Amino acid sequence: MTRKRKRSMSTSKFIMVVTSVAMLNAMGISYAYWNDGLNINTTVTTGRMSVSVEGDKDFNDIIKIKDGEKYTKKLNYTIINEGSIPIRLSDIDTSSCSKLNISTSEYDGILNPEEEKSIAITLETDKPGEYPFDIILNYKQWNR
Repeated sequence: MTRKRKRSMSTSKFIMVVTSVAMLNAMGISYAYWNDGLNINTTVTTGRMSVSVEGDKDFNDIIKIKDGEKYTKKLNYTIINEGSIPIRLSDIDTSSCSKLNISTSEYDGILNPEEEKSIAITLETDKPGEYPFDIILNYKQWNR
């Protein structure tokens, strides 16, 4: 009988040890999951976007044309990036005057800080009249 008692005693001790190890393991995993964290240390640097235009800003041209004649005027501008970040021309809005044909020279590329580029805008019409218009040059930050 003593052998049976010793075996049941050692089996119960084994079960208690295994259960204790499993419980400690579960507690450790739970604590690690509960205490999970993420630290992010970073620096953000901002820039300044500033664009200026030089050229025919106050254009006012009065020309008499006869029916059937074509009027063409070319306006030249210099675009200067005075900011600290690279920019690009995203859109030229000429929708303010549908009776006047407005076209621009091919302008493509990035304008880096302190850099300048030229752009030409051509106005055409074959009908006499007065055509007020606005040209909007939309610039955006260029991301590398």
